Amino acid sequence: MKCKINQSVWKFDAFAIQKEVIVLQPQLDQKNLTFLEDTMNLEALACKKSETYAQAFTDPNCKTLANQLAQHHRQRFDALYNYLKSHSN
Repeated sequence: MKCKINQSVWKFDAFAIQKEVIVLQPQLDQKNLTFLEDTMNLEALACKKSETYAQAFTDPNCKTLANQLAQHHRQRFDALYNYLKSHSN
């Protein structure tokens, strides 16, 4: 019983610490915003190119690979976008 109480308190404390860290995220300065914008543009371009290649390929293996690559770049773009959102007020 005592162990469960300690775990509950630990989980609550870990949640409180995590919540505090999220609230205290610093604003991004202009240099980092520019870098983030450039990187997001490159990821969007890479995704679009991969999708274009996937449509153009006739070999199913190449088509699958290009689609996987497009998904990879889309996920990276989404991660950068979420990072940007978490640092803006």
